[in-house]
Amino acid sequence: MIYPYQIQQYCKLHGFSAEYTNYWLTHPRDEARTGEFSSPPHHIRTRGAGGGDEPGNLLALSWDKHREIEMVGAKEFCIRHPWLRYKIEVALAASRVKA
Repeated sequence: MIYPYQIQQYCKLHGFSAEYTNYWLTHPRDEARTGEFSSPPHHIRTRGAGGGDEPGNLLALSWDKHREIEMVGAKEFCIRHPWLRYKIEVALAASRVKA
């Protein structure tokens, strides 16, 4: 189990933004429907690729699902977890419009 103060301490230690911290606090469970607690939120569009900490660009995933999306990529992850497809596609489309 993860407690709000643990999330706040972790985010402060790693210098995460308030927006990122708030997202994690409001999404403490995995959005991939595993029922597990979330690891630090996953950036759909990475910071290096211009993604930010806005809620539409973050996914609350368990450690296993976090590793899965990083290993198989967003397209394959959407096939495996279709209920997250819309959120992922919207985030990627929005980042293309900004560029």
